[in-house]
Amino acid sequence: MKTRRASAFIILALFVAMAFLCVSRRDLLVTPKPIVLCTTILWPGALYLARDLGYLPQDAVTIAEFTSTYDAIRTLRSGAADAAMLTLDEALVLNSYRPDYRVVLIEDFSDGGDVIVARPEFKSIRDLRGCRIAFDGGTLGTYMLERALSLAGLKGSDIIPVQIPLNQHAEAWKQGRIDASVTYGSHYAELVAAGGGAIFSTRDMPNEILGVLVVHKSATESNRRHLVTLVSSWFRVQDYVRKHPDDAYPRMARHQRIPPQVLREIMSGFSIPDRDVCIEFLASDKIRTIAKRLNDIMVNAKLISSPVPLDTIFDASIAKEATP
Repeated sequence: MKTRRASAFIILALFVAMAFLCVSRRDLLVTPKPIVLCTTILWPGALYLARDLGYLPQDAVTIAEFTSTYDAIRTLRSGAADAAMLTLDEALVLNSYRPDYRVVLIEDFSDGGDVIVARPEFKSIRDLRGCRIAFDGGTLGTYMLERALSLAGLKGSDIIPVQIPLNQHAEAWKQGRIDASVTYGSHYAELVAAGGGAIFSTRDMPNEILGVLVVHKSATESNRRHLVTLVSSWFRVQDYVRKHPDDAYPRMARHQRIPPQVLREIMSGFSIPDRDVCIEFLASDKIRTIAKRLNDIMVNAKLISSPVPLDTIFDASIAKEATP
């Protein structure tokens, strides 16, 4: 009897062990959910081009478009998204709330792509003393305005700040409610078409505004495969744009609902690094030097209460695993 019971126990134990192994193996084979990526005005065309070319599968990345970076940041902070295409100053603000976000990709260096546009009678930032300047209230708009005023020897009290969403600047311009706008991308093109002209840009503050891919640290572990796919697709689509601009720009512009030539002009204000430059930059002291300067400027401008620790923010490992 004891032998039979012992044999039954051994069989049951083996069955339970095999069931556990099967469940464990099944769990290992479960495909991670797609990364939810927040993007705003500048880059949706490139992402959808990557999808059209087969570089960015739908089961790897879900693209969520927003009209403002404020909404993109709020979505990322809420946990409803895994990643967002932001600027380095915005990445620092995110980490000032909670140090859980990593910069894994340098998308672009703004070299004239972010602009302050004014009416024709204003030729410089100094001319805007006492005037109404629109900005979206997000980190980038606030930072640009603070830096422009500082470099011109002005203070916030010298102008009339008008905080309205970026997609409402053109209407406010047409209604005569603003004299200038902190803007970029297709919104910049709208204001130029309405008679505005650039009087300040990131060309006047080089190496301060970087476009970056920011991800929650959990995604670098639990969803690393999809994250590598996303970064790989970025390098591949930018290479395609460089090699086939006559095909790429009309396709990107169609999604963004602007003429291809306008998109080309907008993109001429941004320098886009390739994989090697991106990896070198993320792993070097260069980006930390820029981030430290941004820290100091943003503390002085009261955009953050104290400098953000920079020890763990930058992660070049994803870009190293990516295939160009």
